[in-house]
Amino acid sequence: MKNAWSKLLLTMAVFSGLQSIGDTEARFTDPHAMDPIEVSAALIFPAVLEEILHEAEDVHQKIRQLDEKLSTIPSKGTLEELEQSLQEVASIEQERSLLVSEFSSIANEVAAYSELIPSSDAEAYLFVSEGYSRIQEMKGNVSSSLLEEVLSAILNEIDQLEENSNEGVDADENHEGSL
Repeated sequence: MKNAWSKLLLTMAVFSGLQSIGDTEARFTDPHAMDPIEVSAALIFPAVLEEILHEAEDVHQKIRQLDEKLSTIPSKGTLEELEQSLQEVASIEQERSLLVSEFSSIANEVAAYSELIPSSDAEAYLFVSEGYSRIQEMKGNVSSSLLEEVLSAILNEIDQLEENSNEGVDADENHEGSL
């Protein structure tokens, strides 16, 4: 109990002391004026750029996985199988398009940081130019040529199967007409 009373008395003493002092003012006694200080901020910090590059690598990896999945889609088979392959390609194309768009926006962000760096500070921001180079390297691997090749192969095979089935129908009609 004694401890609680001493805490209460201490609290009251501090409170009453603050109430009796009131507002205070501080004065500077040094007549010298301060020299202007030049303050600058970093355009981007290395940790932030690493996060952006990590995100770009994740998106790039997802695009590569879709490309691998695309390369396993059969471009030969029956008409039904080819139509199913065509649907798979369309699904992959849509997902890939969204990922490529996301990757492009990340690449544009890094390019914007790269362009903001003044030539006088190029050494201080060497990590930005290295990151930009990494993005450009990944960007070179993001090509839609495989998608176009697979799609073209499937469509050609479908056309060929349809022509063969039409020729078979025409041959049957000609054969029946000659009897």
